[in-house]
Amino acid sequence: MAPSWAPLILSTTKFEHGSVGTMFYLKALHKVTVTSFEIYSGAVSSNVPIQIYTRSGKYLGHQVSAIGWDLVYNDTAVSLLGPDVPTELLDVDVTIPHNTYQSFFIWSPNEKVMYTPGTAEEALYSSNAHLEYYEGVGITNQFSEDMADVIYYVSLLVHRYEVEYTEAPSSSPSHQPSDLPSSVPSSGPTSSEPTLVPSLSPTIVSH
Repeated sequence: MAPSWAPLILSTTKFEHGSVGTMFYLKALHKVTVTSFEIYSGAVSSNVPIQIYTRSGKYLGHQVSAIGWDLVYNDTAVSLLGPDVPTELLDVDVTIPHNTYQSFFIWSPNEKVMYTPGTAEEALYSSNAHLEYYEGVGITNQFSEDMADVIYYVSLLVHRYEVEYTEAPSSSPSHQPSDLPSSVPSSGPTSSEPTLVPSLSPTIVSH
């Protein structure tokens, strides 16, 4: 069966603020793969570098350190479409296991990624049958080791993104035969002695 697809709207209200870095986390209600983001920028701009980092679990305690973050998107020449038209960031590939959190850090050093005030950092803002989105924080300097670069005074954020994702397929069945014999013998063996010559017309059994 083909993977299912659906967007998760992370904000439906008009943005009010922006930052060169934004950080948040998602929770997978079952195993899913995030494949892209849509963002709104402060202005229309060309050749803008944008990076997306991710890490397992919540970002708390890891806002300003590069340790544990993996770079999953790196484009040095993105054409940002401004505050009214979303810009797609494609070819993201992050699988989130069932019932776990995954953090994301979107970094755009030359142009602001827009967000709106929310209710509280880590507050659940939106969800569907697959994912939950929690409000995050703004970041003013990438992995600086300085917590002053976390925007706490506007940390009540709702990022204006859409997440596009596929439902990750279930694990494939094993192709290895069982090491144990069947517990039920044949009810009608063909002979008490094994044949010494194989059949020239073997029976084909469909499963």
